[in-house]
Amino acid sequence: MIKVRTCRMKKNFAKIASAAYDLLKLEGEAVVDVDFCSREEIKELNARTRGTDRETDVLSYPFLSDAKPPFDEAHYPGDYDAKAGAVMLGCVAICDEYIKQAAAEDNTVYISDVYRAFAHAVLHLMGYDHVTDEQYEQMHAMENKILQKAGIIR
Repeated sequence: MIKVRTCRMKKNFAKIASAAYDLLKLEGEAVVDVDFCSREEIKELNARTRGTDRETDVLSYPFLSDAKPPFDEAHYPGDYDAKAGAVMLGCVAICDEYIKQAAAEDNTVYISDVYRAFAHAVLHLMGYDHVTDEQYEQMHAMENKILQKAGIIR
């Protein structure tokens, strides 16, 4: 199971995390922390941690260099959170202000875009990337599968 620690949208984030866990055939217990931040905060985070001086919708910060199950204390002793009873996968920063504006401009549904950003972030925490067009297509397809399994999109 992937536990999600956040102050907002916890129920649907948990559904998305559960769907990702199943589809990626994960084992053990893991934790993802999700924080919401302002446009200024995400821009500063992006500049400081990625060297990209612009706003974005979501940033992922994996704690594991090679996330492979099973997620348990024996395999990840340094990344195991005893209080949570799980391995810390990483944290996610979501800028809902940025997503709201992009949804209005793109004529998409804001909340669906937030959920897609979270699914995208979870995949990054698991080692997915989208440097090439092929990787982007694979990652986008997996996002769709996760959101469908979670019952977020049809």
